[in-house]
Parts: sequence; structure tokens; C-alpha cells
Amino acid sequence: MVDMVDVSNYNPITDINAVKASGVQTVYIHAFEYGPNQQSFPGNWQMIHDAGIQRGAYCFARPDAYNSVNQANEFVDYVVGLGFGGTDFFVLDAEVDGINGSWAYSFCNTVRQRGYPIAVYASTSYLYGNLGADSRLSVFPLIVADYGPNDGSIHPISQTLPWKPWAHQYTSVGSVPGVAGQVDCNVFVNPNLNPSGGSDLTQDEHNQLQLVFQGVSALLKKPDATVVLDQATINNMATAIAQAVVNGLIPHLKGNWSAS
Repeated sequence: MVDMVDVSNYNPITDINAVKASGVQTVYIHAFEYGPNQQSFPGNWQMIHDAGIQRGAYCFARPDAYNSVNQANEFVDYVVGLGFGGTDFFVLDAEVDGINGSWAYSFCNTVRQRGYPIAVYASTSYLYGNLGADSRLSVFPLIVADYGPNDGSIHPISQTLPWKPWAHQYTSVGSVPGVAGQVDCNVFVNPNLNPSGGSDLTQDEHNQLQLVFQGVSALLKKPDATVVLDQATINNMATAIAQAVVNGLIPHLKGNWSAS
């Protein structure tokens, strides 16, 4: 059983229809590492969209090259520039040294404050070790890598996690029709924690919410000061909020939008 796979330059998609026919519901793709992945990401991103499969874009984080905020913003700018909406989501892939709980939270929160859903990928040992099981990360859906014997079979997660995971990546040597070579295979443990929340937001709707969040964030960052907004900003915020209500966007603000 395979609910979700992740692919990169090393295991390209050869037949997206075969991937979909195999029962895979979600594919997340290597999009950013020391900069944009322009080799395979643009084609895969469009192909998965055209096939009607949920898609995610992941950043293999490199703290030695960028600080968390700049890296998150460049990552989002790149992916959104190629089209983003519907049930699309972002993923922070935390695997290398130099990432701790604060770095990971800053990265994810930067994406969240721009109005986009994001999940965290980490192994069980990395979650407890490097990330310190930082409770602030619990508001972001978790993809936990826990391979056990790594024999391609599904097995229980080896230890109790600090919070419920969205998905369990149970092997790195799986096989899925339509994907060349071995592939990381995942099953959904708590499908209701899907980072998109089942949203069907368009890019324009995301932009409306982003404007609302930016305005609210500016106010919340100065709780003890009088914030003076120019009339144009007030008008834009009012229009965005009104349009968000008309479009029924407010119910979409689920766990990923929890106050921090």
C-alpha cells in the first residue's frame, strides 16, 4: 500500500498515469536545495497537476547557505511562480546538521505567514535529536521517516512520537509503477491532518488571505504600540477581508493557522 511518494532528480516519473493507477494519492517533489531545482521540478510539477494528483513541493533545507527566513521566501517564490493552488502544499525536509527546532519553526512559520500550508519531514531520530521535539512544530503536519528493517514493507513506527503524524514514510527502497528506480513510500496515518486541509483555494484566493495575514501580523507584532496604517493599506485589507468572507475562505483556516 502506497498513499504518497516523493521524487527527485534521482528517481524520475516515467508514467504519471501508472503512478495514479497504482493508488498513489499524493506526490511531493524536490523543488529547492541551494536554490531552485530547475532540472526536473517544473515538468514534474505541471505533470502531477495535469494528472489530478495532490502535489507538494519540498525544500531540502541547507542552513549553511541561507538563513531560515530567506530560504523559505526564495523557496515559496520559486514554486508559486510556477503555479500554486488547490490542494498544493509545501514541505520542509529537515535532514542535515545545523537545523534545530527554532530554525525549523522560523522556516515553517515564514511560509505560514505568507498564507500557504506546510508540513515537516523528519526521521524519528532527527525529530527527537536535532529538532528537540519542539512543540511549536506540532501545528505543522508531520511526515515521519521510520524505516525499521527498510525492506519495502509497512511496519509500525518504532517509538511514540511527540504528536500525531500525518504520514509515515516506511521505506526508501519501495517500488511504484511509473517511477524509475527505488522510491520513498508513505502511508497516511492521520489523513485528516493533510496540510491542505482539503482546501480548493485558487491562487487569487491565496493572495487575498496572504494580504489579510500580513496586515494582522503587523498589528500583532506591536501589541504595546499605536500602529498607524495608511488609508490605502486599510482599504486593501478591508477589501481582502470582505472578499475572503464572500468566497467562504474563513472556514479554511484550520490547524496550520494557529496563533503563535
